[in-house]
Amino acid sequence: MSSRGYKIVLTADRTLMSDYSTLFDGMVSASQTDTVPAFILKTILAPAPAVGPDKKVLKAPLGLRRIEAALSRHGFKRKEIGIFRESELDFAVGEDTAIVAVSSGDPAGLGMNSSTMEALYGGTIHNKHFFRQLLAKISSLKKNGLKFKTVVGGPGAWQLLGDKEFEADHIICGYCEGNVSGLFKDIIHHRAAKELEGRNPEPGEIPHILGPSSMGVVETSRGCGMGCAFCTLKDTPMIHLPESTILADIEANISGGNRNIALISEDFFRYGSASFAVPAPEKLIDLLTEIRSKTRTKLIQTDHVNIATAGAYSDNELKEVASLIGGSHERDYIWLNLGIETPSERLLKENRAGGKMLLPEGKNWEAFSLEQIKRLSGFGFFPLISVIIGLPGETEEDALCLERFIDKLKDAKASVFPLYYTAIENKSKTGINPAKKKIYGRIMKKSYSLNFKWVPKMYWENQNLAGVNKARMLMLQFMGKGQRLIMKY
Repeated sequence: MSSRGYKIVLTADRTLMSDYSTLFDGMVSASQTDTVPAFILKTILAPAPAVGPDKKVLKAPLGLRRIEAALSRHGFKRKEIGIFRESELDFAVGEDTAIVAVSSGDPAGLGMNSSTMEALYGGTIHNKHFFRQLLAKISSLKKNGLKFKTVVGGPGAWQLLGDKEFEADHIICGYCEGNVSGLFKDIIHHRAAKELEGRNPEPGEIPHILGPSSMGVVETSRGCGMGCAFCTLKDTPMIHLPESTILADIEANISGGNRNIALISEDFFRYGSASFAVPAPEKLIDLLTEIRSKTRTKLIQTDHVNIATAGAYSDNELKEVASLIGGSHERDYIWLNLGIETPSERLLKENRAGGKMLLPEGKNWEAFSLEQIKRLSGFGFFPLISVIIGLPGETEEDALCLERFIDKLKDAKASVFPLYYTAIENKSKTGINPAKKKIYGRIMKKSYSLNFKWVPKMYWENQNLAGVNKARMLMLQFMGKGQRLIMKY
């Protein structure tokens, strides 16, 4: 590439672009506020991604890999496109650059996790600092007389709508592989609005990635569509990627040196189902069987699971899924992110989350959730339970009910992560209700007492299987103990 730059430059801030060993490493990094010095984040928690001779990153966030593939498939030459970290933008951006596209996760720090970490540790979430820093760098390149357009997309793009603090020429919301090439051409020819809507392609049209993804992330499904008022994917129906695309994405990772894979979905156990009301366990088992038999995958990690979907699996089906995920290793901590949100059925229904509660006749939500948590734990899974504090309509009794729910988990192999509610529609953080502050404090204290008992064991198993060296593993365990000392609860 000449000094005139790449036509399309793709990038992301440090917390998204870093070379994490496991999925949980990425979660830990994205949960830090500036009470942790930036140099610790950069050198220990979020190491810079490696680059090749052409200065492109060797591994990139999955979202950017999808955009790279979609552009290459529809009207742009692959040699015109490059994914670069911030420190290489001076090299990548030049007179021929038409677009610098930025993926965002939580750019304004409005996510529930960010709000909660700021309440627990003080300060401002690092995500926001690093995103601002990246946009400032891009803005400085424009001051050199370059005429490119800055385009922001990704799951956090909604946070920037109507926000004049962030300098972006265009914002694309939603999945956009279905029309990103057309949108970019419109932007280049000055016929695009500032705020643009992406088009989610049909499952068979989702392009397989052309290089390895950060953390070996591979989609099995995308979207959710259960309608929960507090979720950005509430109106996006779940679609399942074809097995051929999933296997191709895994091979792209393995060919690029990633043998540790993270299978990502908003409901892992819903793979292959035509309806969230009727899971299809045989489809997931078939997929995992194909992955184990046709690829050289080492560690398989998972992400979100809906508790009602897990409950629809038989004991034998859960055992088989756990065995296939574990492969040749005996696993005790296959972590699953379970969105319980609240033990209150009334509160869930008031927040349009009734779709989560597809329960067997005669069961109530709290008892069913506790039953499934203990059941999953018994088959080698490790539930990371998220609950939301301050949901609209929450009463003092609801908060006390949540506290009692956590008490019932004190002997379970599980963890609980309470999150302070953030209103998506008006992008506002809900302040802590003074009348419930003591209850919330007890909820946090009890939850993190459970977390510090079990999470280090889960983290150790995952890092060990990922091949992380023992010195780094011990250092991160030590840092975790240190963070416990500075928590506000």
